[in-house]
Amino acid sequence: MTGRSLLHNSWGQSCLGCLISELSCRSRIAALSDKVSLLERKVEFLEARRQLREDWNNREYAQVVSDNIRHIADFLCNFELSCRSRIAALSDKVSLLERKVEFLEAR
Repeated sequence: MTGRSLLHNSWGQSCLGCLISELSCRSRIAALSDKVSLLERKVEFLEARRQLREDWNNREYAQVVSDNIRHIADFLCNFELSCRSRIAALSDKVSLLERKVEFLEAR
């Protein structure tokens, strides 16, 4: 091989130019690959953040529902106690009135 054959390929192009062009392409490909990798990591981060936010919102909603159920249960317990005491008071009044009616009927 002569020095000339090392510098030129069969098409007459400069092999040195081809090597430089190929190295330039490879460095561009590597840079693009790095950008793609960075974008993939960013997408993964954004997806994880979206999932975290969604999970937080779901937990917050579940807590609100749980608190509302607790308030309803407390209300129902208080309502039951109130009704029981009112019914007991009315029952005492009815018993008193029944005794008065029996007394008046017996006279």
